[in-house]
Amino acid sequence: MLDLLFDYRTMLGTVILAGLYAVHCLIWPFKPCRTCRGAPKNRGPFSQAYKLCRRCKGRGGRIRTGRKLLARLGIDLPAD
Repeated sequence: MLDLLFDYRTMLGTVILAGLYAVHCLIWPFKPCRTCRGAPKNRGPFSQAYKLCRRCKGRGGRIRTGRKLLARLGIDLPAD
């Protein structure tokens, strides 16, 4: 009986956390780029010129894995 109760609580907690992560991915779909940490412009060592981050191509962010999964399932926020 105790094992069944523990499994029930674990499953309920997992479902709640997955739901909260899905809502989080719908509201904030982007995460800072791993390479530039959200600052896409890098200055050169000897000049005032800058170059864009190669990984995010100057956007400063990347799409979260959960957001990609939601888009694959066809779940999306309506456009305003």
